[in-house]
Amino acid sequence: MVIDHSRRAFFKAKANSPLRPPYSGNEDAFLEACTQCHKCTEVCETGIIKQGAGGFPEIDFAIDECTFCDLCSEVCQTKALNNKLQPAFNNQISIASNCLAVNKVHCMSCKDVCEPEAIKFDLFKAALPTPEITLADCTSCGACVSVCPQNSIEIKPSQIL
Repeated sequence: MVIDHSRRAFFKAKANSPLRPPYSGNEDAFLEACTQCHKCTEVCETGIIKQGAGGFPEIDFAIDECTFCDLCSEVCQTKALNNKLQPAFNNQISIASNCLAVNKVHCMSCKDVCEPEAIKFDLFKAALPTPEITLADCTSCGACVSVCPQNSIEIKPSQIL
C-alpha cells in the first residue's frame, strides 16, 4: 500500500512539523523519498538524528548541534537527503521571553557557542543586553539550543519551503 503523504499532511498542522535532517528540503518530497532505513541516524556523529513520529528521521538539537559532516547525505541511497541539491537547513529561530538576558540576568551562553557569530549582544545599548539574531548569518546548526539554561531558543521549520 502506498501512502499519500501529501494527503496525510493535510490533516496535520504545519506549525508542528518536526525538524528534519540536513538537506531534506521540501517536507512532502522528503517524506515521499525517505524509506525509513535509518542509516542517517546510525552515522550522525553528534547523535542528533533520531527516529521520529511515523519512523521518519527528525533532529533533536537538545542533544547537540549539527556539524555539517554530510555523512547523513552520503549514506542516503534514495537522496531524500541530498547535499548537492538542497541547503542544509531552512529553519526559523526564535528566543522566548524566558531568556535570562531578556529578564536582566547576565547570560551569553548562546553567543559563546555560535561559530558564525549570528547571535550578538550589543553592550553599547545596555549594561545587560539581550540577544539579537542575524538570520542571514545563522546556519541553523542548533549549537545554541542545547547550551541554553532556560531552553529559550527554538528552531522550527520555515514555512517558506
